[in-house]
Amino acid sequence: TSRSLNSNMEPAAIFLQMNKSLLQIQNPEKEFKIVGDNTDNIGKRHIRYQQYYNGIPVSGKEISLHINKDKSIYLFNGNNEKTPSLIDTTPKISSENALEIARNDLALGSSGNEKANLIIFTHPDGKVQLAYEINLNPTPSEDWTYTVDAISGQVIEKLDKICRQDGELLDTSGKDSNNVDQTFKAWMQNQVYYSIDPSIPHADPPYAPLQAGKK
Repeated sequence: TSRSLNSNMEPAAIFLQMNKSLLQIQNPEKEFKIVGDNTDNIGKRHIRYQQYYNGIPVSGKEISLHINKDKSIYLFNGNNEKTPSLIDTTPKISSENALEIARNDLALGSSGNEKANLIIFTHPDGKVQLAYEINLNPTPSEDWTYTVDAISGQVIEKLDKICRQDGELLDTSGKDSNNVDQTFKAWMQNQVYYSIDPSIPHADPPYAPLQAGKK
């Protein structure tokens, strides 16, 4: 019996193994690591995975599996990248060099608190490359994420994470499809609540939660 059909495996592991061709993942056991695992108040389990390649996180690539009490999977959601190939995962510049490059770009000194984390960065066209991800928060009104090429030292992108739109993110609550109260975050603008949470990490550039009146 193949391991994908081993009855001793977790349902989620079986699902990933059996669907690895669809996901374009060579080794689900090594490439997906659990970063969240909880069971809600009606007994349904929710497992969140971060994608990795050669032990390095693939930035913005997470998937979730949702499992019924009877261990059947009722929902898969998220975003993963096909297993990268022909990518050098040995950095040519150090994390200290990457930090210096980002600080110089913002004309900052060192606060001693910043860190450069090695990631696999995915471009919009699907190209992947080894990079450092750096968060810089020089003032209360500035919060930047830099992505620096770990081979050449080039700044791939810099993202301003401060939302500049007139609105705010709030904790709120409401009833789900089972008429059970749930708490969640919502965006409030002009006294109207929208089921949008721009603080959730994702692979796309930061966005204004509401544009031209569109939800």
